[in-house]
Amino acid sequence: MRYLFLYSELADYFLACLHALVETTPNTECLVLHWPVNPEAPFDLHSVNNVTFQSVAPKLSSTDVAALVRDFSPDCVFVSGWIDRRYLRICRQLQLQCPVVCAIDTWWRGDLRQRLATTAGRPMFRKSFSHAWVAGINQYELACRLGFERQQIQTGLYCADVARFHQAIELRDAANGQLLKSDSAIAEPASGSIDADKKMVAGEHRPTKQKKLLYVGRLVVQKQILEFARLFGDLKPEQRNGWKLVIRGAGDLSTEFVSSEHLDVGGFVQPSELPTLAASADAYVLPSKYEPWGVTIHEFAAAGLPILCSRQCGAATAFVQDGYNGFTFDALDEQAMRSKLLELLSLGDERLTRMGQRSYELSLQNTPELWAAKLLELAMREL
Repeated sequence: MRYLFLYSELADYFLACLHALVETTPNTECLVLHWPVNPEAPFDLHSVNNVTFQSVAPKLSSTDVAALVRDFSPDCVFVSGWIDRRYLRICRQLQLQCPVVCAIDTWWRGDLRQRLATTAGRPMFRKSFSHAWVAGINQYELACRLGFERQQIQTGLYCADVARFHQAIELRDAANGQLLKSDSAIAEPASGSIDADKKMVAGEHRPTKQKKLLYVGRLVVQKQILEFARLFGDLKPEQRNGWKLVIRGAGDLSTEFVSSEHLDVGGFVQPSELPTLAASADAYVLPSKYEPWGVTIHEFAAAGLPILCSRQCGAATAFVQDGYNGFTFDALDEQAMRSKLLELLSLGDERLTRMGQRSYELSLQNTPELWAAKLLELAMREL
């Protein structure tokens, strides 16, 4: 099978899916055209066997881009969206020769503007794409409105590198085992010290691990992390209950954050370093005003963390059940966000651990291997 991928911004988790595709399907070759790497997410993209990557500069014409794929003869085309007219031209040329799959992560909102847009855009979609691959239930409705039949729609578009984030659970378990050893060493009282024995039973000298609420992502207005950090900072010390907010990322708002005793701010973290970061955290937060999906929710669920996120995050529909493995809130309701934050901060270790286990279980709904199987199924469907 020969797959042509027409991508805008590449992400590291997509590479894990590509790796699963070539590993699970014999004689697979992939050609990936993509835009230059986004400076707000400077991933260190590594190579994948049987996959050729080609950066497509904005200055290249439609003819130049088409020339890059002329001799490839794909059996299936996947396009990450419909904003690049050069990609659309390729799709229209190949649509009658092989399955051409359009990725859809936009929600169906049902407002007048979207109703008009779907009606006007339906002819273009039907001329350019044979199938739709949607992120979740909110996007499924949009695909139907664009004229795709239900048998032409696949779900599970975005998938985390779950194996990588499962490493965080192993690292956390190892660290907790070491902490227990440290505790037992501390628990040895001085010989003949009855007072020391009483203090140890009371737990006065047992070290208390500071809890960390983690955010990883772009530091931009849409993510609403600046407002969330201010809300967190305005809490009284007893309300924070020993928690610290840890923020890692890059973006336009980078200079707006100032580290303090309750706020730890750092720059962009390469994906390979995220399991270690996740292992040191106790929960993950994504308070976005609008997030078509939000793969980080899947990633940190796979890391075994409780999730606090807005209901405006598409991935919440699949990986967060309010009160079960985390909490959700309306991003436009600051009081609701504060209330759910306080509920999380008040949880004891046992319930946090139980929620983290549930997150891990929910993360298994989609894996790179399942993603690869779904793409193969799309490639084999009739036009």
